[in-house]
Amino acid sequence: MDWSNIETVKVLYRLLAVKGMGPVRANNLLSNLRNKVASTEKLQENICACLNEAQKETFLKDLKLDIDIEDSTFLSIFDDKYPKEILQDMGIASPTVLSLAGN
Repeated sequence: MDWSNIETVKVLYRLLAVKGMGPVRANNLLSNLRNKVASTEKLQENICACLNEAQKETFLKDLKLDIDIEDSTFLSIFDDKYPKEILQDMGIASPTVLSLAGN
């Protein structure tokens, strides 16, 4: 599964918008799902199965990203290009998604 394609990144940002779901909780959840899902749709389904009703409501809302998607690159914590130094320094508290803009 491509963890840094734009549709997957949108799912990850929606997950991070859920109240009480910071990077540590999100990364733990995603680590548990990482090898169980092969598509963005399955990822979303599996995330929903782990949330309560209020969290699901927030998660399923459309989220407007305040980022110019056309000129940005996104790296999820599971992307091979994600900086190893961040993972080494921050571990499970590493940002779930990195947004890179510019040249």
